[in-house]
Amino acid sequence: MSGIAGILDFVTGTVARAQIDAMMHLVRHRGPDGIDTAVRDHVAIGQAHLQLDAAQPAPPVAWHPNRRLVAAVDARIYNRPALIKALQAIAWIGPSCSDGALVLAAFEKWGRGLVDELDGEFAFAILDIVAKTVFAARDPFGSRPFFYFHDDRRFVFGSEPKQILCRDDVDTQLNDAVISDFLTIDWSDEKSTFFQDVSRLAAGHYLVASKHSACQHRYWSPDPEKDYGFSRPEEYAGQFGILLRRSLAKRLAVDRPVAAHLSGGFDSTSLVVLADDIYRHDDRGLPRLETISAVYPGLACDESRYIEAANSQVRFANRVFDPRRVDILDGIADELWQIDSPFGNIQRAFFAGAAARVNAIGARVLLDGEGGDELCHEMYYLRDLARRGRFLELVHDSWIGSKTSWNTFAWLLLDGLKSAAPDWLRNAYRLFRPNSRWQPPAWINPEFAKQIIGQPAIPRPGSDLDFPSLTQKAVYMDLANPALHWGLDTLECRGSYFGYESRHPYLDRDLVDLVIATPLDMRRTGGQWRHLQRAALAGLLPAPIRERRRKTRFDEYIEHAARELAPWIGAELLNDGTWLAERYVDKREYETLLHLVRSGAMPRFLDLIPVWRIAFLELWLRRLPRYNSPTG
Repeated sequence: MSGIAGILDFVTGTVARAQIDAMMHLVRHRGPDGIDTAVRDHVAIGQAHLQLDAAQPAPPVAWHPNRRLVAAVDARIYNRPALIKALQAIAWIGPSCSDGALVLAAFEKWGRGLVDELDGEFAFAILDIVAKTVFAARDPFGSRPFFYFHDDRRFVFGSEPKQILCRDDVDTQLNDAVISDFLTIDWSDEKSTFFQDVSRLAAGHYLVASKHSACQHRYWSPDPEKDYGFSRPEEYAGQFGILLRRSLAKRLAVDRPVAAHLSGGFDSTSLVVLADDIYRHDDRGLPRLETISAVYPGLACDESRYIEAANSQVRFANRVFDPRRVDILDGIADELWQIDSPFGNIQRAFFAGAAARVNAIGARVLLDGEGGDELCHEMYYLRDLARRGRFLELVHDSWIGSKTSWNTFAWLLLDGLKSAAPDWLRNAYRLFRPNSRWQPPAWINPEFAKQIIGQPAIPRPGSDLDFPSLTQKAVYMDLANPALHWGLDTLECRGSYFGYESRHPYLDRDLVDLVIATPLDMRRTGGQWRHLQRAALAGLLPAPIRERRRKTRFDEYIEHAARELAPWIGAELLNDGTWLAERYVDKREYETLLHLVRSGAMPRFLDLIPVWRIAFLELWLRRLPRYNSPTG
């Protein structure tokens, strides 16, 4: 969690220092240990620094010795020694060089291919002052943010949209297509933002920009048929464990305390017990680590039993809190402005409570299990069995799977069989089934609903790629899913305002490459989901975790939080004579929806989601004038 910004003016010969200073002022929370700016002719660069190594001072903006190239870099590079060795022929690179200098040297050697040489979490831009071009890139999973504005006069970029929107020449016009996705929970476009003039560099992409164009190109495309030389499932599981351990160890290489989520679920508990094993073997040079857990006494979603099972086995202190004791409304309006979107979360009390404990620990790094579900769950394994005609296995594994998931045996079996149906039968089903065209909910403004229905569909990333099995393709598509990346951007930004960066050990390129290349027969689950993860950590996971039958659902807590939010919505947003969301939401229909919540008559959990999304949208719209202030 550092911060960057930059301006490349294609037309005039100068950029005023005040412009880059204003952009960096808006992300001063990202630079508690220093902010550096540089201006030269038609280029301005800024960089904010969060220090994780007390021996390394805040690095200045990195210039190539030729003074033609300059870089703004937000990165944690985990393979620094290997890179420095590979770049040893470049005289100006040494062991103490900054990550910015390392990126410039890698660009000198490999050009655009440098993105395949970096192991880490990064977002950076390299500006060529002479050619007036920009090369920018993000890591494969979008762990660090990058936003930009481009026209034929200038290219402007930053870690947060507000840095770009503070400029007089950038419009704050809203992007209706993204607001539609937000309200209908249908994320499909990861290159757009809530603002028409601000674009997002997609995860796993690089960008090449000049006066006439700004084009993104996907570079991360794992090989699903990569041969690891393994012939037994145990070998793939063993390698999974090795790579997850290596990924975690890399992210522990800091000299300040580290916090780790411990929810009691598979993903977070796997990381905590693996960290404990690392510390038991050799804890020299490792930071103090403490875990953070949320508990919900009296609710079905309380996982205290599993948290206590993990605590009894590991050496780390555990800080526990109940999100219901955290004010869900405290600071909510400012938070929506901070994250530059109405992407408020009904579980924000959990986030605020966890962030307070990260700060109490004195940590600047928070380890979490983001990406674990997407990476480890064999979502379409049963469909693959059906497609291969392995129907006895399908019946058996559907039966076992129904005992360890929220889906019934009949649902799992039918879902698998449908995927194996011949084309003529699928076509006949489509011909006679009832019209399933999506209908907008009653609370959407009718005029806006017409606009939504008329929008062309955006293909999901990876949908056009071929994989040996649906299971392998599902992992890739889930990790390339715009919904995941929108969530990671929001998570990263929230953490930055609390002074720490989130690290995601499951989102490691080597680990993901292995899982995607693991053949279907090497992931035979027998109906027991998360086969690779379970097998790799069988000797470390506490028995109650290994024997867990289902993933916890938070419906009951979220229903409680929604009802707690409802009176405030009525008093603060509906009764003051202002309704800025009118273009998108019919206020009268929303009031009806809210009445159902307050009376406890909501029929489905999913029907609750629009309640807070609409409220957060209205609240965020009321904060838009703040973008007209250069100081925020």
